[in-house]
Amino acid sequence: MASFILGYATLIAHDYTLNWPGERGSEVGLYVADDWRATKKLTINIGMRWDYYSPFSEVGNRWANFNPTTAKIDIAGQNGVDKYAGVLPYYKNFGPRFGFAYQAQTHTVVRGGFGMFYNPTGSEGGSLRLFRQLPFGSTISISPGDINPGTRVSDGFAPLQPVDFSLAKNPYGAMFAVDPHFRPSYAEQFNLTVEHEITPLALVIKTATIGNLGRHLYNTYNANQAIPGSTSVNSRRPLYGIAPSLSDVSWFTTNGLGSYYALQVTADKRFSHGVSAILGYAWSHAIDNVPLEFGGGAAGPQPQDPRNLGVERASSIIDMRHRLTLSYLWEFPFGKGKAMLNYGGPVNWILGGWQSNGILTIQSGLPFSPVLQTSTTNTGTGSRPDVVGKPSYPGTLQRWFDPSAFASPAPYTYGNAGRNILVGPGRVNWDMSLFKNFVIRDQTRFEFRAEAFNVFNHPQFGLPNANIGNAQVGQITSTVGNPRQLQMGLR
Repeated sequence: MASFILGYATLIAHDYTLNWPGERGSEVGLYVADDWRATKKLTINIGMRWDYYSPFSEVGNRWANFNPTTAKIDIAGQNGVDKYAGVLPYYKNFGPRFGFAYQAQTHTVVRGGFGMFYNPTGSEGGSLRLFRQLPFGSTISISPGDINPGTRVSDGFAPLQPVDFSLAKNPYGAMFAVDPHFRPSYAEQFNLTVEHEITPLALVIKTATIGNLGRHLYNTYNANQAIPGSTSVNSRRPLYGIAPSLSDVSWFTTNGLGSYYALQVTADKRFSHGVSAILGYAWSHAIDNVPLEFGGGAAGPQPQDPRNLGVERASSIIDMRHRLTLSYLWEFPFGKGKAMLNYGGPVNWILGGWQSNGILTIQSGLPFSPVLQTSTTNTGTGSRPDVVGKPSYPGTLQRWFDPSAFASPAPYTYGNAGRNILVGPGRVNWDMSLFKNFVIRDQTRFEFRAEAFNVFNHPQFGLPNANIGNAQVGQITSTVGNPRQLQMGLR
């Protein structure tokens, strides 16, 4: 309160940044394909695609990339640096395609395919913001604290200084650094499907195996994160010896790997006798070493140790091992033109024209990581605990998992707990609707509809508290899905 009355700020932040950068990038794609009817029963599709995605540049060469090797800033168009600020173009984005369809029997078809698909990977938060760092722009953030107050609010901000290219040789603060070999990501997708039709039942059974391998996925981490120890954090940063004024260095690269495998079984009852339904089940496993949840969150610090990225390979935060879905439509067999009570007049107005629809979803829980309430590394970042026993799941809201399986590591060490080794609660949801059509004339009708979302009001819980050392560790205190919702309407 005293600081407030005297006009001393708790936080002083100002963004001295180019407001309208002229970013430039090029995309070129070429594609050739052919469909070959090899036999009456076999069709083959082949193709090849080539894509080129240039690195980004800025129209006035206001583009600066930090170089961790030299601890200097490479400025586009200066000292032999190209307009991409050292990021190399990559031209080998070849994507072959292959597919086939084979009619094994009259009502049985086998299909398969493979393809490579490229993505112009980038990050608006980093690799596309090289105009935001020294010498063209900077964000100043100062937290004076309460013991040694700093600038008064009435003093205002420091004036914007002209661009000082000498800062490139002696940078300070936080930096963006894009890997010179930053390149487009790609996915290798493949599938094999067997589809069989049971004609009398208007039923199609489909079994499919699916794979998706992500390569050179976008990744970012702090390349100047301090090594655990007891001395000051800055003194233990890898670049402290040559650039003591640097803090975090966000390293943007494409060294990520991911994979997704799935077995899918589908039964499709096509519409007949007033009924249609689709029942599907999928077993799948998604694995990656790249966090989809940058900054931590439910998965904890990402990565825990940037010098040991290999241990980050684990189940992805989107890994949903089991998922069952059922959707259906049922026209009630009552009223005019139906199998039962085939009458017009009041009987049809009351009992005819009814239809029920529904979607049922049952799925297993998502993984998450245990983290320490108080990090033991003294690096300014979070860390994970040690695993001292096999995690168990009492499965209650007060104790979803047993935290006694984890303990704090020794001081100034990283924990050995892996990423996403715990699994949260699954979900059950059933949406239903009931429609009634009233025919006024041949082309005129109005419809009454009653819809219920999560009709049985199944609770859908969020992830538990995963902070080892917290008094509420293991407790679930939030929901993620909607409670039952009802709505009615006329159309």
